[in-house]
Amino acid sequence: MRVSPSLFNACICGPVMARFRSLLLGSSFGLCFLAGPLTAQTLDFGDYSSFSSASSTVVTTLKIGATTDKESAVTSNATATGDDITGSNDEDGVTLPTNIIQGALTTMTVNVTNTTGFSTYLNVWIDFNRNGSLADTGELVLTNSVIANGTSNSNRTVTFTVPLTATAGVAGVRVRLSSGSSPGPTTSIGNGEVEDYVVNIVTSTDFGDYPSFASASQRADSARIRIGTAATDTEAANPTTGTATVDDTTDTDDEDLTMPVFTVGAATTLSVPVTATTASLSGTTARAIVFVDWNGDNDVLDANETLAVQTIATGTNTLSFALTPPTGTVPGTKYLRIRVSETNATPAFSGASTLRGEVEDYAITVVSDDFGDYSSFGSASSTLLGTLKIGATTDIEATSTPNATATGDDTTGSDDEDGVTLPSSLLQGASSSLTVNVTNTSGATAYLNVWIDFNNNGVLTDAGEQVAVNTVIANSTSNSNRTVTFTVPATATLGNTGVRVRLTNVSSPGPDGADGAGEVEDHIVRTCPLMVVCPAVGILPVGTVSSAYSLPISALGGAGGFVFAIISGSAPAGLSLNASTGLLSGTPTTVQTSNFTVSATDSVGCIVTRAYTMSVVAAGST
Repeated sequence: MRVSPSLFNACICGPVMARFRSLLLGSSFGLCFLAGPLTAQTLDFGDYSSFSSASSTVVTTLKIGATTDKESAVTSNATATGDDITGSNDEDGVTLPTNIIQGALTTMTVNVTNTTGFSTYLNVWIDFNRNGSLADTGELVLTNSVIANGTSNSNRTVTFTVPLTATAGVAGVRVRLSSGSSPGPTTSIGNGEVEDYVVNIVTSTDFGDYPSFASASQRADSARIRIGTAATDTEAANPTTGTATVDDTTDTDDEDLTMPVFTVGAATTLSVPVTATTASLSGTTARAIVFVDWNGDNDVLDANETLAVQTIATGTNTLSFALTPPTGTVPGTKYLRIRVSETNATPAFSGASTLRGEVEDYAITVVSDDFGDYSSFGSASSTLLGTLKIGATTDIEATSTPNATATGDDTTGSDDEDGVTLPSSLLQGASSSLTVNVTNTSGATAYLNVWIDFNNNGVLTDAGEQVAVNTVIANSTSNSNRTVTFTVPATATLGNTGVRVRLTNVSSPGPDGADGAGEVEDHIVRTCPLMVVCPAVGILPVGTVSSAYSLPISALGGAGGFVFAIISGSAPAGLSLNASTGLLSGTPTTVQTSNFTVSATDSVGCIVTRAYTMSVVAAGST
């Protein structure tokens, strides 16, 4: 074959490399060496532009991850993705966390294969000071880790501690798997593969995130010490907004504890899981403490607001803190802080600490319950709402305080049993009624239920004993009296019996048990036999001034032994009622018409009344 000089001169313009191209020129066939320094596609290069070049010869028996490709030249960029978008994306063998934290113990995973027939070597560098050089002290985080022949698709964990002085921001990572040991970070050497990545170095500070609390921060190192399961994340600054949720929505949500509901006056256990490797902590120990602001003044100086510090053992701990909202705590949302720290010093509520640890702030709910207080009934309670109540007043109890007179709640806290008006007694077989004063401004429908224990057996589920069933109390009802009308069974047991009234935001709450929000009031009423006061006619015989007057008033039924009294109004001047005999007698002194009511109370306290009208005329009148 003959090469034209002019063609040769046109094609030979630089070093001759190992690529050939055939050209057909007219009737002649010739070979032309392409111009420029061309490299055969046998190498794999690193692709992070801040690093100097590194390469190895690609062989399918020695690789990082599942895929390899070959490049003829470096294709680097600032995101270490130049190799990913050139040929196939072979950078599939390294798993890095999104962020690595200053001072924190950290891991990454490298997937390797070596079926070359010889031992090979894995090396990893991280540019902690972000100066583009991997020769600085401490930046070679894995040195000549031997990958034995026969290794296939094996994940190797690389553990390292990020220097406290590491420069925050995006840093390069270089991983080399090579046939020779100590390849260096920037050489072209042997067989193998090079993969470059970037990782974000973040400050090691974890802040509490309730902005109304004084700032508190710890040096984050979740591999050595953390609260809960989730790894500690870090923040650039103390949050200034939010309701203890900013840390949850910044980076990862590391505040992963579930808060119980706390009841005023009652101890509730808060379980705090803490994981610690105490041998690697300062002082080989750590402490945990809980602070809670019950009265909402944004400090923890008041009763029950700072709990006793607890020591953290190595491994996974579940610490139990008993939290008791003091009597008088207003129900609603409160805030607490959990703080763990290395050493045996007690962590403070606020302040910046360079010790390893974590700070977590949480919103919590404090509720207060209202209980029924009649000892013959099963316990009933509802969570108090100021917007859903019987009568004008509510109070809270940590536990039920029942007694035989249904006054335990009345003498605990304030007397809130002010919403039910009962008749003086119930009469067997007679119609009767009671009045319940209700308020519902809760924003939803509420329900009024009333029970009377007619057979006095302490059970309110007997037939006919629920005298009001899910009476609807509409939202926006305020200080409204509702009349409950019922008929007392003729067989009702005589004597004192219990009445339970429930106003709740749930229907059919039942006469006992913990049900929804609302209020419970228990009362006592007396059941009496049917009784009458005689005369049965309400107009009494006319009296005359200066003339003696005598009229017996009596009562029928009941247990006998009646005591009589004028309970409203007054008898005509000069007349009086004998309490033992019921005789109305005396000498009228004044012309008048009097209206008065007489009561007759039997020996067991049953009362019957009658209203009378009596006129007195002048002497000689007809």
